[in-house]
Amino acid sequence: MLSTRKFYKKERKEFKTKCLLILLAIHFLQCSPISDDSDFNKKSQIIEKIESISIQSKVNQELLLFQKAIFLNSVNISEDEFSINKSFYVSLDFKLINSENYGILIIYNGKECKELLNKYTKSVFFDDCTYLLHNIENEKKDFLILKKELNFLKDFLVQFPSTNLKIEILERIKIIEEEIKSGVDIID
Repeated sequence: MLSTRKFYKKERKEFKTKCLLILLAIHFLQCSPISDDSDFNKKSQIIEKIESISIQSKVNQELLLFQKAIFLNSVNISEDEFSINKSFYVSLDFKLINSENYGILIIYNGKECKELLNKYTKSVFFDDCTYLLHNIENEKKDFLILKKELNFLKDFLVQFPSTNLKIEILERIKIIEEEIKSGVDIID
């Protein structure tokens, strides 16, 4: 009788583990970036994802703005897709940038981050949005002045000493310092 209980206990534990793995897989699929399907399908996927974020974050406006900004920043849009649905993408704050080094880029301009920074100065996402906006601005440039970037990152850590981005920023600082030591001033 005891061995039967152990068997069912083990079965239950394996079942719970499988259920947890399935839930994690479903969550991952829901959070994954938009795939590069047809133009119409991409637009509808973006609309669905924004609606999903809006429903999940209905109560917390700060969370809604932050999640929407993170999602939109992860969306890759081709030049053709942008021209076909220009008014849709412009309404989401995407911009077409003509870069000397990289050609034509379509980037998210950070509307939700800007709104969060203006409305919620004490938000727990304030540092995240500040950093995301900085990276968005860097994307618009044809080059990156390493000493200026290094100063920004160090100042950021002073301004937000307990940021959840600290490890990422420290790694970036290390890479930039190595580049500067090797004689590189600008990355284009």
